[in-house]
Order: sequence, then C-alpha cells, then structure tokens
Amino acid sequence: MRLATVVFLVLLLLPAVAVAGPLEDGSFTYVKPTIENLSKLYWALGMLDLKDDNAIEQYLFITECDHKYLHNTLEWNTILQDARKTLGESIEKFPTHFEIMRTLSVGGYDDETHRFELEPDSVMNNVEKLSVSPNIGEPICGSHEDMKSYPRSIVLVLDRPFTFKAIPARPQSAIPYIHETHKDHEQRYGLGDSLVLHEYKRYAYMRLKIKLVKYLETVDFKGHWGAVVSGSVEGIEVYADRGKQKLLYTDGNPPAKAETK
Repeated sequence: MRLATVVFLVLLLLPAVAVAGPLEDGSFTYVKPTIENLSKLYWALGMLDLKDDNAIEQYLFITECDHKYLHNTLEWNTILQDARKTLGESIEKFPTHFEIMRTLSVGGYDDETHRFELEPDSVMNNVEKLSVSPNIGEPICGSHEDMKSYPRSIVLVLDRPFTFKAIPARPQSAIPYIHETHKDHEQRYGLGDSLVLHEYKRYAYMRLKIKLVKYLETVDFKGHWGAVVSGSVEGIEVYADRGKQKLLYTDGNPPAKAETK
C-alpha cells in the first residue's frame, strides 16, 4: 500500500473533532457522555500518554471500529505514527464540557412561591459526587470487554456541594406542564379524574452543564472501571420533556447550545 493511501486512511480513522473552546457568542457546546466523547475527554485531561501505542490503538478501535491493518506491521505502524501526530494536534480541541441528564420526580406546585417541589428520591442536597454511567453494557465495536484506559463511566467530584430541592417555574410554564402531564397520564391509564389527581406521577428532565477539569484516578465502579474526575456545575436547565423542547427552568442564563447528535 502506498504511503499516500495510508495517510488518507489515517484521516478517515480519526473522526471529526468536537470543539472544546467557546462559540462565537461565548457559550460552549455541552456534549453527551458517549463512549467516544469520554475517550476524547481522557486525552484532554492528560489521563493518557501519546507514547502509549496501546492507548492509541484502543482509541482508533473505539472511534472507528477498524483494526484490519493491525496485523500488517508496516502499514499499521505508519497509521499508528500518523495517528499519534494527529491526536497530539487535536487534544486541545477535545471536549471538556458535558451535559448530564437526570430524570426528576416532581411533586405539587406552590402557587405562592411558584415552585414545584421534588419527590424525596429526586432531591439533591449537598451532593459532592455524581456518578455518570449511561454506557454500562454498551458494546465497543461489538465487544463488552472493559478497557481500563477508557472507562465507560465517570465519577464526578464537584468543586462545591450541589443542592437542588425544587423547580422554580412561572405560571405560564407551570400550568401547561401540569395540564399536559394530567392529560397524558389519564390517556395512558384511563383512570378517573379523582384517582388521576391523587395517584399520577409527573416527571421533568434536568440538564446539568458540567465542566471537567482534572483526572484523579481510575476505580472499580459497580464491577466496571470508572474514571474519577473533578469538575464544576456551570448551569442548570429543567425541561418538561425528554427532547428538551419545553423549558421549565434555567438558572438565569440563556439555554446553552446542546449537542443534537
């Protein structure tokens, strides 16, 4: 295989880079904690070493699921060296801003304080750590094998305790949300009005905007590897729907740009 073809393959193997820096309006793109995005995070936080061939091979395996040249030493070594160079040039652009989604069980609405109380199982009171594990059981190129260098989950150590006990919501947002959840539950279960009023549950969806700043260690997390990283909560959004189209609350800033893929 000619060298030019090998270099072209490297460009194909290395996926488009998610931008870590601010957008033109000063905001950030908060990406989802997918296995691929976490693999880029680990490079951005200095968890991995560019001298480690295995780390680079596993990165290509995660992002492109392609090891067909691994057993051709000359071709693979060329790809590996070019991948090392490209990675080194891309690390500063890898994402360190992430979104963490939490489903909230929502209680009653207080007309005086304009707040929805949260059910006890959703209250967050002086939380110092958050587990982020949406990828447990998710295969990598068909494999469920754990990679210690690329944990599927992270444990976030917050720079300050985080508390969230209720959802502030103005009546113009709260009333449609109440009516819609009422209607949805009644249509789904066909219950009478009195039972719907007292027994149905409503949910909201919290989007925490997180900045991750430092890798601390890798630990056993629920029988799998987990990366412990430190970071901070930069913002909060709460939506009435999973699709993040119906905003109930934001912590004073305009909703940040969300990753759509």
